[in-house]
Amino acid sequence: MIDNYLSFRLTSCSSCKKAFGKNSHKILVRTPDYEVIFAKCSGCNRTTKLNFALNPSETVCFATLTDLSFEDANNFLNNEAISIDDVIQVHKALKFDNFSRIG
Repeated sequence: MIDNYLSFRLTSCSSCKKAFGKNSHKILVRTPDYEVIFAKCSGCNRTTKLNFALNPSETVCFATLTDLSFEDANNFLNNEAISIDDVIQVHKALKFDNFSRIG
């Protein structure tokens, strides 16, 4: 379904208007009811993140220009969430201006 949408609707970069190539899109997340796709322009090197919400009666999409690469976004998704202990450690380091304690 999304591939059809992309082929008909997402034809060019919103920044420089250069046409997207066939290999400019990468799927970051795909579930039965949600997809996140990154499209990188070969002209201006900008990346657009497309979020699709899918249901039987409609497809909703919103696009956001981002400075994240596909690889960066993928790393964020696959890393562990920060813990409360992580937050406390950063807070203490910032409170005492001792940044060498972070880590």
